[in-house]
Amino acid sequence: MEDFPLQSADAVILVILLISAIFGFIRGFVKEVLSVAGWIGAIFLTLYLFPLLQPFSREFIINLLIADILTGAVIFILSLVILSYISHGISEKVKASALGALDRSLGIFFGLGRAVILLGIVWLAFVQFIPEDDRPDWILKARMLPIVASAGEFVAELLPPDMRENLSISREKDQDALDQLKKEYEKLPNSVKDGVKSTLDDAKKVIDKGYDAQSRQQMENLTKTQEKP
Repeated sequence: MEDFPLQSADAVILVILLISAIFGFIRGFVKEVLSVAGWIGAIFLTLYLFPLLQPFSREFIINLLIADILTGAVIFILSLVILSYISHGISEKVKASALGALDRSLGIFFGLGRAVILLGIVWLAFVQFIPEDDRPDWILKARMLPIVASAGEFVAELLPPDMRENLSISREKDQDALDQLKKEYEKLPNSVKDGVKSTLDDAKKVIDKGYDAQSRQQMENLTKTQEKP
């Protein structure tokens, strides 16, 4: 019974992967890709057309906030409907052609990839809002968690640098790398450690000649850290 939570976490991940793969097979690769492209296209059309149509909607609707919301919603919905209609026609022609079987097979892989990315986004939000000490073991011990965590790190790398720096997953990744580096350092023979310390001392002497007091203090702190057992 102790393994039940662990099996549940992995089961949820597997179910999500399976459902997404089935949808990918049914809809086909082309339709899946065009569907995503349709959403992206609708977003860009909304951003482009909104400033152009905003003045007209405000002439007929007194409440400016409601006018802007309705304008953006109408543009997005109409754009999505039109692009979805076009993508549906293209995908149906592909399914009816000799490429239909290949299209469905590739759709499975697209579905799996999409599910992994979505799970990565969920993990990104989970790490951001749930402190490390409060995360349940039945999630942290899931066998498939490394895949989900890697997907979360991949999504984080796609974000702007200023936004990425504020993510908990980025800070935890840096801390894990530092901890691993410390472990590898502790495995080194004492002779090698002495050599590293000697190199740091020599570098400190050279740098001290051209650095100000604050910079020298930072180097001294680094040296003290290396000297700790």
